[in-house]
Order: sequence, then C-alpha cells, then structure tokens
Amino acid sequence: MILWLLFFIFSILLLYFHNRRVISHKNLEKSSKKSLFVIAHPDDECMFFGPTITYLMKNHVEVNILCFSSGANDMEKRVRKDELYRSCQELGINQNYVSLLDSSIFPDNIKTFWPVIDVAAEIENHIFRNGIDTVYTFDEGGVSGHPNHISLFRAVRHLLKCSEVATGERTCFFFYLIDTMSTDKAK
Repeated sequence: MILWLLFFIFSILLLYFHNRRVISHKNLEKSSKKSLFVIAHPDDECMFFGPTITYLMKNHVEVNILCFSSGANDMEKRVRKDELYRSCQELGINQNYVSLLDSSIFPDNIKTFWPVIDVAAEIENHIFRNGIDTVYTFDEGGVSGHPNHISLFRAVRHLLKCSEVATGERTCFFFYLIDTMSTDKAK
C-alpha cells in the first residue's frame, strides 16, 4: 500500500514539476505529440510512469518506450520481455512503439553503471528516428538509487549538454524527470 502511495506521489510530481516550475496539464498536452519514456528494465514503465503514461494516452499523445535491459539470464529475459509487451498493451501503447535493446553493454545489474556515451547514442537515435518531442526518465538519484536508472539520467543530461553546445541552441525536445524522494528519517 505504501509503495503504491509513493508511486502515485512520484507520478504526480512528474506531471507537475519541471525544472522546479509548475506546468499545467494543458501545456503538457499541447507541447507533446510524441513522447519517449526511457526506462532501464521491464516494470519501470508501470512502476514509475504508469499514471503519466495513462494520462498522455487519454490525451492522444503517442507514447514510445525505450527499455535498455530485460534481465540477467536467458529465461529471465524471455519472461521480462513478455511482461514488458503485455504491460505496455495494458497501458494502451502500440507494440510498434516499444523497443527493447537488451545488449550486453547494458546489463541488468544493481552494481553497474552503463557507459554514458553508449546510452546517449541509443536515446538520440531513438529520438530522431521517431520524431520524439518529449522525453521522460529518472532523475540523478534514479528514484530508487539503482545505477542503471541513474545511467539513463546521466545519458539524457549528456545528450542535452552536447546538443546545446553543438547547435548553440536549446534542444528540440522537452525533458521531464521523476524526483527521488529520500526515505531517510531525520535524526
């Protein structure tokens, strides 16, 4: 119950806060036509982004999923891949808009940070190949502190910095994060 409450709070924060400024649903709907959720593992789409995806789908925003890893072994990979596609189907996402990379460069490992340049290249290719205008992913704390989640944030941050340096302009897509909430108790 507490996990679902935290999940709901994270999702609400994602919708309402961007660079610590409040945005309205109305602006979100008008600004986004093709969104991309950059996730590390199957289940991230529903565990961390479910309400946001549902909201966007109801407002006729195309939702794309880019998932980097499906598990540690072949059996787990088959099961997790199936879970990802079934979850996305339940959320109303067209399976043609779901990409699972599952490369050895991006292992599902609680102790492994992924190479920023490689992750950024995959995200950039996906953005431009699919005409994405809005990207959602984890913040610098990875919500749960998972290094794979943190790697996604670092890659998108790298992509944003490189894009601005190369063009001298801000990037052509919006970027939203789920904020990490500390569960430490004050002493």
